[in-house]
Amino acid sequence: PKADLKSGTKYWFTVKAKGNATSGYSSGKAQTYMTTPAVTKTRNVNAGVEVTWGKVTGATSYVLMYRTADSGWMTYKSGITATKYVVSRKDLSSGTKYWFTVKAKGAATSGYSSGKAQTYIEAPTMYEIMNRSNGFMVIRSPVDGAKTYTLMMKVSGGNWTTVKTGLTSNVYTIPKSKLTSGKTYYFTAKAVGAATSGYSSGLAYKV
Repeated sequence: PKADLKSGTKYWFTVKAKGNATSGYSSGKAQTYMTTPAVTKTRNVNAGVEVTWGKVTGATSYVLMYRTADSGWMTYKSGITATKYVVSRKDLSSGTKYWFTVKAKGAATSGYSSGKAQTYIEAPTMYEIMNRSNGFMVIRSPVDGAKTYTLMMKVSGGNWTTVKTGLTSNVYTIPKSKLTSGKTYYFTAKAVGAATSGYSSGLAYKV
């Protein structure tokens, strides 16, 4: 069991047989033990899914793997030297559940765990702001797998505040009563479904 082994350490293993007598034993077979990395966190970010795992003693690099419910494990990236990596949104399908796992490589290669699941929800794309007499109309792209959206804004130099949650349309008008003439505002959104997306890169607009 792994409780009796130290990651990064080289061990020799041998066996002797017992019956009416006991055999001798060979010089053994060597194996360097590498702990299986534990995926500690997955989350949706603007660029895709960020996967974080624990550092393994003796590891010089890691191999990131993923699968869906309908596929076997596939290698996504090898030679990773950090303990965090972002799976690009270009390689993911919004609304799909993925499992992520990692192998450690050093003097030997570890096994890998059953993985940690994350439903990928793409961050909405903010693509237009229209100035209306009653406020700002903010338009963003629909996202596969999203049920609602959360719209946020901030004034230049300020903190993000939530404008509206539970939006089901990709168009929303921010009342002019919430805006100050002459100031620049930044707008962003996140999508909510089986999981929550990262934030869009946002748009800026001066009132």
